[in-house]
Amino acid sequence: MATSNAKPQTLTARGFVSGGFVASKRAGGSTEVAKSVVGCEDFAPSDHSVDRTTPFEKALRTGEYDKLKKTVLEGVPGTATDELAAALRISRLTLTNELDISRSVVAAKLASGALLSPELSDKLYRAERLFAKAKDVFESDEDAALWMVESHAFFAEKPLAMARTTPGFEQAMAVLDKISFGLPA
Repeated sequence: MATSNAKPQTLTARGFVSGGFVASKRAGGSTEVAKSVVGCEDFAPSDHSVDRTTPFEKALRTGEYDKLKKTVLEGVPGTATDELAAALRISRLTLTNELDISRSVVAAKLASGALLSPELSDKLYRAERLFAKAKDVFESDEDAALWMVESHAFFAEKPLAMARTTPGFEQAMAVLDKISFGLPA
């Protein structure tokens, strides 16, 4: 029987290995990425001319929590799903599947211009907050987007899917905290 000399996975804010995806910062600050995203055929490479601002992003950056709470309780427009999908470089279909949001509900809200329910708005908020934290940790929108939609050895599901529930969201945030401090995930 052969023994494995494989080293445990190391995760840092400067580089990580997961699910066949490798990203690391070069000395010059550019990101080196090896291997495309597996199982994410609708992933589009970064286009810096596209505005990838998400509905909650400004309020998250400025700490306007009363505004965030009010926005979630009143509901966000259906277009928030498309804005988050664009920021994550995935399709609306992938986003709604991962967050367990009905595509027909989103389509109806988009067609009527109505707001999403507080429950659906809260799922989008958690996904955006997780994405914002990943951007801070990995110092790259692209690396953060990939981290959100890739499978990882330390999670039973993709980080984006974990945003469906508060406990899953908290677990993913805790792992990002560990990565940012260079601790084992």
